Amino acid sequence: MLGVAAAAAIAQGATHLIHVFVLDGRYADLLDADSNRSVFDIVSVVAEGSACAACLALAGLYRSARPRFLALAGLLAFITVDDAIGLHDRIGVDWPLVLFPLLACTFVLLWSALDERRASAYIRVGLLLLTMSVLLGQAAEPVLTAFGWGVGSWPYEIKIVIKQGAELAGWIVIAGALVMAAAAPSMRRAASHAAGRRTATSGSL
Repeated sequence: MLGVAAAAAIAQGATHLIHVFVLDGRYADLLDADSNRSVFDIVSVVAEGSACAACLALAGLYRSARPRFLALAGLLAFITVDDAIGLHDRIGVDWPLVLFPLLACTFVLLWSALDERRASAYIRVGLLLLTMSVLLGQAAEPVLTAFGWGVGSWPYEIKIVIKQGAELAGWIVIAGALVMAAAAPSMRRAASHAAGRRTATSGSL
């Protein structure tokens, strides 16, 4: 899972740098990592949507944790739609005023969403990557501006690569952990059924 996330982030970063410094930005909507219409933004939206679907499945599997997973599914559905169509830009609301509380709630719920240690560790790694992405976006901008490094400069574009790469990798890791958690009971039942069939076959022989 971490390997897939890292590969996606590296591919996105390499594609972005080629787009800026080799192709002179001629394919902004398709190859620009900072564009909401890029190929890799679609991957991020798919990961967010998969996380939402996995939470709905987990809500059906674990009755005691159903409110938590339903709340997460609702929050992740909003994040998915917002990322896909830029909802907060379309309705003209203040981004921090609306999205920050929602993201904070999502962070808190996801941090302790799963009991299984490995899956929980994956989610927390993903959350830390998302946090790094947000903090880098906020902290680096004034520094880059102070030094006169704007769009098209190496420092600015490297910032984009790291920020967007951390975001993409974070969502892939989180979605992967949730999907694996939702699929785990079915996989265990299938393995148990297969083991039972092998035992019955051996006994008949």
